[in-house]
Amino acid sequence: MTTAELKNIVKTIPSKPGVYLFKNKAGVNVYVGKAAALKARLGSYLNPPAGGRDQRIQKMIAAANKIDYIQTESEIEALILESQLIKQKRPQFNIMLRDDKQYFYVGFRKDELPKIFLTHQPTSQIRNSKLEIRNKSKIISSKFKNFSDFGFRASDFTHIGPFTDGNALKTTLRLLRNIFPYCTCKQIHHNLCLNYHIGKCLGICCLKEQQIPNLQLTTNDLQQIRKEYKQNVKAVKDILNGRRTNLIKQLTKEMDGLARAGKLDQAIAMRSKIEKLRRVFENARIIKSSDILKRHAPFLSSLIRANKSINRVECYDVSNIQGKHATGSMVTFVNGEQDSEFSGVQAATKSQPENLLSWSPDKNYYRKFNISPNFADTNLGGRAGDTQMLQHILERRLNHDEWPFPDLILVDGGKAQVNALTTILKERGVKIPVVGLVKGKKHIGRAIIVPNKKDTIPLVKLTERDRNLLLAIDAEAHRFAIQHYRHRHRKSVEF
Repeated sequence: MTTAELKNIVKTIPSKPGVYLFKNKAGVNVYVGKAAALKARLGSYLNPPAGGRDQRIQKMIAAANKIDYIQTESEIEALILESQLIKQKRPQFNIMLRDDKQYFYVGFRKDELPKIFLTHQPTSQIRNSKLEIRNKSKIISSKFKNFSDFGFRASDFTHIGPFTDGNALKTTLRLLRNIFPYCTCKQIHHNLCLNYHIGKCLGICCLKEQQIPNLQLTTNDLQQIRKEYKQNVKAVKDILNGRRTNLIKQLTKEMDGLARAGKLDQAIAMRSKIEKLRRVFENARIIKSSDILKRHAPFLSSLIRANKSINRVECYDVSNIQGKHATGSMVTFVNGEQDSEFSGVQAATKSQPENLLSWSPDKNYYRKFNISPNFADTNLGGRAGDTQMLQHILERRLNHDEWPFPDLILVDGGKAQVNALTTILKERGVKIPVVGLVKGKKHIGRAIIVPNKKDTIPLVKLTERDRNLLLAIDAEAHRFAIQHYRHRHRKSVEF
């Protein structure tokens, strides 16, 4: 498919949520994706990022001969439909573009009152079948990717997936939990948990057996609560499996039965549940990472006097304790839903709606760096500090021309870090502006270092969107670096 052909197709696509399918000449699906706005998402393929488009995406577009789309009522419905189609079709480029990362699955423990959690690719391996029962609480932690990390078999679970967008999936589960409460507690309690008091848990699912009599519930009440919990879990399963319509019909039938039986309070509660479920699918928009990343106009372009708009940002961070188990991280954020007719500051100056711009993490270009314990700065003659480690990370990153270059580099640090990275870029002949985020005593961002400016710029002088965007990207790089550091540290102490 040529760029001209793709452009003509994009003109016919609606700006609605849905799923799109790239097909080859034989009519075989080669890629399935979802979008909050189909027109904007497909239009983004016409605007490759600075440094060029990923070669795998180029191959995918070249292999495609046709694009089909399925419009949905909401982003949540698009997320679920995408998962079903990937599972059914197993498109070639959904596997290739995944890189070294794994899709998300929703796991359901096969207990009387099942818990729901997220995991990556399920596995039947067992790391240690003799782990104590308390280690089951690890299932709700995103740090553990496989069933074997919990100490029990994959056969103890059922799972639904794959889902490509972890943040969207978590948001969907959070919305569904408001309608169908279920348990996520790490351990059982002596008293009713906080989630019970805010309506997100039915209480007895995480309460110690010996404490249940203190609730002074009848046997019939306990049976009814257990039945409701199982129905809630089944409802979540049905929705994630794409059976929402059947579920609403079933709930409506139950509501009518309760009304005919004179159980008006229960019928009203059921009606409220049905209305909430419908509103979620009709109106809900999935928020990627956080509200502060969802809408953002790149005022930073003018702040750093960039010659072009900023649509791709990379941020680097390091994590270590006195140089031991030193690690580095690279996270990438992109303007992923930009209308193809407008870009950057031009879009803002033409008074276009804010939803033309949407920032989100591009996890295909998250990278982890292991820093050798013998790495040292020749000028210091000893172990490298954080600044030298950041230089080392940038040099290794620049060795990969196949990774698209960003429009801006953000680094956690002051003038020393900014100057160090700028020096590396100049030596390589790469023109990318570097901005440093300066932290205060409580390790909270207070100002930024901008190229060619003598003084720092307090964050309070930035627009709220610019300020929050920089803080969010920096926090994500910090989280990613610490996560990798802890992983290396745990491996070093395992027996």
